[in-house]
Amino acid sequence: MRRLCEEANLDPDKYPSALDAREEFFWNIVLLSKSWGSPGTIGVNEGYYWAGVMLEHFLRKDENVTVNLRYGTAFQHDRGIRRAIIEKL
Repeated sequence: MRRLCEEANLDPDKYPSALDAREEFFWNIVLLSKSWGSPGTIGVNEGYYWAGVMLEHFLRKDENVTVNLRYGTAFQHDRGIRRAIIEKL
């Protein structure tokens, strides 16, 4: 990760490999965050999992993403998330 971070911070106009390093860095974050948490886990680990899911969505450039939060997750009580969902609907 350190090597990728250093390469990713280079000027992509001079070092085209910087863009590839950035993408590889973000894919590693997806894999690590999804392995540290699991859906339905209460607490910080659940946040790692959903961060990985959302980052993967953007890396794949998906047009639509479905996030099913099971009953009892900490996110169902988060006012900001609930407000965003209601506004989107």
